[in-house]
Amino acid sequence: MALPGADRQEVMAKLIAVLLAAAVVGMACASSISLTSGDLERLRASSGVPVVHLVSRAPWVDCPGDWGERTWSAPGGGLGMGSRSPSAVLLAGYAPAANELVRLAGSTWEDVQDGRTQSLRKSPPRDPARATGDDFLSLSLAGPHPVPFREDAVPVDSVGRRALESRFGTSPVLVFEATRWVLVGCFYDYQPWFNVRATLLELGSGKVMWRDTCGRMYPPDGFAQASPAELEANGKALYARMMEARAERCAEELFSSFDRSYRSRH
Repeated sequence: MALPGADRQEVMAKLIAVLLAAAVVGMACASSISLTSGDLERLRASSGVPVVHLVSRAPWVDCPGDWGERTWSAPGGGLGMGSRSPSAVLLAGYAPAANELVRLAGSTWEDVQDGRTQSLRKSPPRDPARATGDDFLSLSLAGPHPVPFREDAVPVDSVGRRALESRFGTSPVLVFEATRWVLVGCFYDYQPWFNVRATLLELGSGKVMWRDTCGRMYPPDGFAQASPAELEANGKALYARMMEARAERCAEELFSSFDRSYRSRH
């Protein structure tokens, strides 16, 4: 029995989302590289391995399943268009912003979403790659046999081999870069979320000595979200704490991967 057009489109959209998520996970796993014995010897011989982080771009808003857009675009979905629309539910959630949103009737969901999260996207309290790199270095230096990484991560605008080689020569360099940097949420609350890839690159040969990426596409269930006003309060203190909690977990994953690889060759 054939599905109606709208149902068929929704099923296809869900299928595509599942396939994309699986592809992302698969690529992340495939990109992991462990240290070899020879690379470990070169690492031990280094007097101080430079550490850099790629300056991250602004986060974007990710509403899982595009639920926000689909609700807004549903028949009668524009705010202020009567009781048959989702307006009452949306207005109740927005509370103090309700009057402002009524005036935005006819706008696209992206307009409302962008306006509501502009400050969060424009001025995040920390760079996710740097925060993760800093926590990784703290874990590394606390070990009984610390790897000779330099203590301070240097911001760079490019992690291309030639750009790094012109600055650091041919030594190994540890690179942190955010591969995904989003605010997860749809209507009311958002959560900062990011994935960071760490790469130990030998600049002279261009060889990747070790690489791994932390996390998955979305936060696990039970993670806290907060409204833009809550994230903005007290100089974005809550925003910063949520980012630091994420960075700590990300760094723990990366360091655990590196430490296993290192100890297996030690």
